[in-house]
Amino acid sequence: TPPDGRGLGATWHGKLDISSALSQVDTRWDQSLTRLSTHIRLELDDQGREKRMRSRQLLRADVDGPDRWVTIFRRDEPGPPPVITTVAPHRIGKVVESEATGLLVAEVLFDRELTRGESIIVEYTLEHRDPRPSSTELQSTLHVPVREYVLEVRFDP
Repeated sequence: TPPDGRGLGATWHGKLDISSALSQVDTRWDQSLTRLSTHIRLELDDQGREKRMRSRQLLRADVDGPDRWVTIFRRDEPGPPPVITTVAPHRIGKVVESEATGLLVAEVLFDRELTRGESIIVEYTLEHRDPRPSSTELQSTLHVPVREYVLEVRFDP
Protein backbone atom coordinates (compact mmCIF):
# COMPACT_ATOMS: atom_id res chain seq x y z
CA THR A 1 0.00 0.00 0.00
CA PRO A 2 1.41 3.42 -0.88
CA PRO A 3 2.65 5.13 2.31
CA ASP A 4 0.79 8.36 1.50
CA GLY A 5 -2.61 6.64 1.84
CA ARG A 6 -3.75 7.36 -1.72
CA GLY A 7 -4.52 3.66 -2.22
CA LEU A 8 -6.13 2.72 -5.50
CA GLY A 9 -5.56 6.10 -7.14
CA ALA A 10 -1.80 6.01 -6.48
CA THR A 11 -1.36 3.17 -8.95
CA TRP A 12 -2.07 5.51 -11.84
CA HIS A 13 -0.16 8.50 -10.47
CA GLY A 14 1.73 10.24 -13.27
CA LYS A 15 -0.06 8.27 -15.99
CA LEU A 16 -3.60 9.51 -15.69
CA ASP A 17 -5.51 11.31 -12.96
CA ILE A 18 -8.34 8.94 -12.07
CA SER A 19 -9.31 10.63 -8.81
CA SER A 20 -12.50 12.05 -10.35
CA ALA A 21 -13.59 8.62 -11.61
CA LEU A 22 -12.73 6.95 -8.29
CA SER A 23 -14.73 9.57 -6.38
CA GLN A 24 -17.84 8.34 -8.22
CA VAL A 25 -17.56 4.73 -7.01
CA ASP A 26 -17.35 3.17 -3.54
CA THR A 27 -13.70 2.24 -2.93
CA ARG A 28 -13.86 2.01 0.87
CA TRP A 29 -13.38 -1.79 0.92
CA ASP A 30 -10.35 -1.88 -1.37
CA GLN A 31 -7.78 -2.10 1.43
CA SER A 32 -9.96 -4.60 3.35
CA LEU A 33 -9.76 -7.39 0.75
CA THR A 34 -6.63 -9.54 0.64
CA ARG A 35 -5.81 -10.66 -2.89
CA LEU A 36 -5.09 -14.39 -2.69
CA SER A 37 -5.13 -15.17 -6.40
CA THR A 38 -5.58 -13.30 -9.67
CA HIS A 39 -6.11 -15.16 -12.96
CA ILE A 40 -6.35 -13.11 -16.15
CA ARG A 41 -7.30 -14.75 -19.46
CA LEU A 42 -6.62 -12.56 -22.47
CA GLU A 43 -8.26 -13.68 -25.73
CA LEU A 44 -6.83 -12.49 -29.05
CA ASP A 45 -8.49 -12.48 -32.48
CA ASP A 46 -6.98 -13.84 -35.70
CA GLN A 47 -5.02 -10.59 -36.20
CA GLY A 48 -3.50 -10.60 -32.71
CA ARG A 49 -5.85 -7.95 -31.31
CA GLU A 50 -7.45 -8.12 -27.86
CA LYS A 51 -11.05 -9.35 -28.01
CA ARG A 52 -11.77 -9.80 -24.36
CA MET A 53 -10.16 -10.18 -20.98
CA ARG A 54 -11.59 -12.38 -18.27
CA SER A 55 -10.56 -11.82 -14.68
CA ARG A 56 -10.99 -14.18 -11.76
CA GLN A 57 -10.04 -12.92 -8.29
CA LEU A 58 -9.91 -14.95 -5.09
CA LEU A 59 -10.31 -12.48 -2.24
CA ARG A 60 -10.48 -12.73 1.54
CA ALA A 61 -12.23 -10.18 3.74
CA ASP A 62 -10.02 -8.72 6.46
CA VAL A 63 -13.00 -7.06 8.19
CA ASP A 64 -16.78 -7.47 8.27
CA GLY A 65 -18.69 -5.65 5.54
CA PRO A 66 -17.00 -5.72 2.11
CA ASP A 67 -19.69 -5.94 -0.55
CA ARG A 68 -17.88 -4.98 -3.77
CA TRP A 69 -14.71 -5.09 -5.84
CA VAL A 70 -13.57 -2.10 -7.91
CA THR A 71 -11.73 -2.67 -11.19
CA ILE A 72 -9.98 -0.19 -13.46
CA PHE A 73 -9.12 -0.54 -17.14
CA ARG A 74 -7.38 2.00 -19.35
CA ARG A 75 -6.76 1.81 -23.07
CA ASP A 76 -3.43 2.99 -24.46
CA GLU A 77 -5.25 5.44 -26.69
CA PRO A 78 -8.53 7.36 -26.56
CA GLY A 79 -11.64 5.43 -27.53
CA PRO A 80 -14.53 3.52 -26.08
CA PRO A 81 -13.61 1.48 -23.01
CA PRO A 82 -14.68 -2.16 -22.94
CA VAL A 83 -18.07 -3.35 -21.73
CA ILE A 84 -17.92 -5.10 -18.36
CA THR A 85 -20.13 -8.09 -17.52
CA THR A 86 -20.24 -10.56 -14.67
CA VAL A 87 -22.13 -13.72 -13.78
CA ALA A 88 -24.54 -14.44 -10.95
CA PRO A 89 -24.54 -14.07 -8.06
CA HIS A 90 -22.52 -10.91 -8.74
CA ARG A 91 -23.78 -7.87 -10.62
CA ILE A 92 -22.30 -4.68 -11.99
CA GLY A 93 -22.76 -1.55 -9.88
CA LYS A 94 -21.65 1.96 -10.74
CA VAL A 95 -19.61 2.30 -13.96
CA VAL A 96 -17.60 5.40 -14.89
CA GLU A 97 -16.33 5.64 -18.48
CA SER A 98 -14.33 8.15 -20.50
CA GLU A 99 -13.80 7.82 -24.25
CA ALA A 100 -11.34 10.73 -24.11
CA THR A 101 -8.97 8.65 -21.97
CA GLY A 102 -10.23 5.12 -22.68
CA LEU A 103 -10.87 4.70 -18.95
CA LEU A 104 -13.32 2.32 -17.26
CA VAL A 105 -13.85 2.21 -13.49
CA ALA A 106 -16.50 -0.26 -12.34
CA GLU A 107 -17.91 -1.86 -9.22
CA VAL A 108 -18.57 -5.60 -9.15
CA LEU A 109 -21.18 -6.06 -6.40
CA PHE A 110 -21.29 -9.20 -4.28
CA ASP A 111 -24.60 -10.88 -3.48
CA ARG A 112 -24.11 -10.01 0.21
CA GLU A 113 -21.66 -8.46 2.66
CA LEU A 114 -18.68 -10.64 3.60
CA THR A 115 -17.67 -11.43 7.15
CA ARG A 116 -14.08 -11.25 8.36
CA GLY A 117 -12.06 -14.25 7.14
CA GLU A 118 -14.59 -15.18 4.45
CA SER A 119 -13.31 -15.79 0.91
CA ILE A 120 -15.05 -15.01 -2.36
CA ILE A 121 -14.37 -15.60 -6.05
CA VAL A 122 -15.09 -12.57 -8.22
CA GLU A 123 -15.26 -13.03 -11.99
CA TYR A 124 -15.89 -10.48 -14.71
CA THR A 125 -15.26 -10.01 -18.42
CA LEU A 126 -14.14 -6.93 -20.32
CA GLU A 127 -15.30 -7.15 -23.95
CA HIS A 128 -13.85 -4.62 -26.39
CA ARG A 129 -16.40 -2.65 -28.41
CA ASP A 130 -14.08 -2.09 -31.35
CA PRO A 131 -10.95 -3.85 -32.58
CA ARG A 132 -7.86 -2.84 -30.67
CA PRO A 133 -4.57 -2.39 -32.48
CA SER A 134 -2.30 -5.43 -32.58
CA SER A 135 0.16 -5.36 -29.73
CA THR A 136 3.02 -7.40 -28.36
CA GLU A 137 2.65 -5.93 -24.88
CA LEU A 138 0.18 -6.19 -22.02
CA GLN A 139 0.46 -4.20 -18.83
CA SER A 140 -1.27 -5.21 -15.64
CA THR A 141 -1.00 -2.93 -12.65
CA LEU A 142 -1.32 -4.18 -9.09
CA HIS A 143 -1.45 -1.64 -6.28
CA VAL A 144 -1.29 -4.18 -3.45
CA PRO A 145 0.47 -7.54 -3.18
CA VAL A 146 -1.20 -10.65 -4.56
CA ARG A 147 -0.06 -14.14 -3.58
CA GLU A 148 -0.57 -15.66 -7.01
CA TYR A 149 -0.84 -13.95 -10.39
CA VAL A 150 -1.54 -15.96 -13.55
CA LEU A 151 -1.73 -14.46 -17.02
CA GLU A 152 -3.10 -16.79 -19.68
CA VAL A 153 -3.13 -15.76 -23.34
CA ARG A 154 -5.41 -17.55 -25.78
CA PHE A 155 -4.64 -17.12 -29.46
CA ASP A 156 -7.20 -17.51 -32.22
CA PRO A 157 -6.73 -20.96 -33.81
